[in-house]
Amino acid sequence: MIPRILSALVLLFSPNIAKAESPLLGTWKSSLEISLAKNKLELIALNTLGFIQQIVGELTITYKPDVLVEYSPSKVLTIDRGELEWTGANGQFPYRVLRELEGGVVIKRRLADGSWVKSLITFESPDLYRVNWRDHSDVDFDEYFVRQ
Repeated sequence: MIPRILSALVLLFSPNIAKAESPLLGTWKSSLEISLAKNKLELIALNTLGFIQQIVGELTITYKPDVLVEYSPSKVLTIDRGELEWTGANGQFPYRVLRELEGGVVIKRRLADGSWVKSLITFESPDLYRVNWRDHSDVDFDEYFVRQ
């Protein structure tokens, strides 16, 4: 009886046991259509909305167990009748899930400049999540991502 209990405890606390699968694992693509439909666009400045319409829908993120891979193309944006050279996302960055919440997760991830940020990811369904830009800017906009 005691060996069976010890075996169970070793299995329970062993670092070699696989972690529960994160709901983030897999590839996600930003959706301009869903993001525009679910936000109150009348509250967003026109130049900001123009920026959003040019970059949202371009980003793809693949979450692996400890690394996320981002890709979006570089392109020229038109803002206030001027042009801006936009550098897309292209890299691998470590991240970790800090906390799983009912309906979401809090992650901490490294940015391209080497700094670390926390983000709240809220699941609308197993195949749709949103992040609010307020976490990292002064724009109140939910960007939606669809599982691929």
